[in-house]
Amino acid sequence: MGGTYLSVRQGSAQALEAQALATIPGKEPMGLSELLTRGSGLLNNADGMLKAVGGKLNVALDGVTTTVSNVNDVVVNLKEGDGTAGMLLTDDAFANTIRRTVATTAPDAQDIVAELKAGRGPAGMLLRDEALAGRIRDTVNNAQQATANLGHASQQADALVSDLNSRQIPQKAADVMDDLSDSTRQVHQLISDIAKPDPQGMGAGANIKESLMNANTATSSLADATEGLKHNFLTRGFFKKRGYYNLAEISPEEYRREKAFTDAKNRRVWLAGSALFQKGPNGEEISATGKALLNAALTENGDPLIAGPIVIEGYWNGEVPGDQLRFSRNRATLVRQYLQAQFQLDPRNLGVVPLKSLPPTGMGHAAWDGICIVVRSKG
Repeated sequence: MGGTYLSVRQGSAQALEAQALATIPGKEPMGLSELLTRGSGLLNNADGMLKAVGGKLNVALDGVTTTVSNVNDVVVNLKEGDGTAGMLLTDDAFANTIRRTVATTAPDAQDIVAELKAGRGPAGMLLRDEALAGRIRDTVNNAQQATANLGHASQQADALVSDLNSRQIPQKAADVMDDLSDSTRQVHQLISDIAKPDPQGMGAGANIKESLMNANTATSSLADATEGLKHNFLTRGFFKKRGYYNLAEISPEEYRREKAFTDAKNRRVWLAGSALFQKGPNGEEISATGKALLNAALTENGDPLIAGPIVIEGYWNGEVPGDQLRFSRNRATLVRQYLQAQFQLDPRNLGVVPLKSLPPTGMGHAAWDGICIVVRSKG
């Protein structure tokens, strides 16, 4: 409209529709000359921006050109087979070898990993078995401790050697050895003097032999005299009161008739063989129950029972007479040995007699299988 530029724009959808003859607000009109001036300024700005961008584009294009040149050189080298990648592109045998190696290694690696996970082999055991790993740690610790102990022992040994040297122990030991040598020489000299013949010309060996013969003769005479006193009517009462005759020389029949052993005043402890004995590697032996029974039998009345003379009668009720005598003696001997060791009894106050299976008359048992401990009455 003349020199004025009018711009009419469409309203927005959110605005209300204008009514008829309504006044629409607008902006102050812009002159065409001012509009051209602003357009000229925009063109100048655009020209400056194009120049700046052009310089940068030239630099970028130079970089792209250089990169393309480098890529071209790399491609050329690859085609010529230079480097590992070039060898892979041009050398089919090398590429196939690597391919086979990778194909073979992958399953092997998978198998190894599976074995490790399953705990097979030393490495797998170390991965899976905590107890083994703990033992290995303990072993290493023990080895370290042993090394430390060895070092400590070595130090102690050095200190001991130093202490021995400071006390002149080696010299003293040498002096002791010299003294022993002198003593040995003196002993040899003494033996040599003893071995010399006496004034009558008899050697030491002959003198010793004669002395032993004289001692044996005197002992035999004393034993004969003692045995005679046992049976003498004036002195046999003393031996009977003390204990009993030598049971090794009394037969079972004589024992049954001897009033000293069949006296009703004597205390008797009857113990069955089934409760006393058990089978052992060498025949019968006293069982643990039997030892308890014997201990109770010997301690029931205290010291007087142990102090008095004791006879152990052995019984065995087998069918063969020879076996009866042998086994009854063996049973009595076993009990005698146990009582003597258990109570430290005087062996002179312990006697044994095998009676097969028949006790003395009037003892309350027609037959017996086991032992009977007879304690002599003091009356």
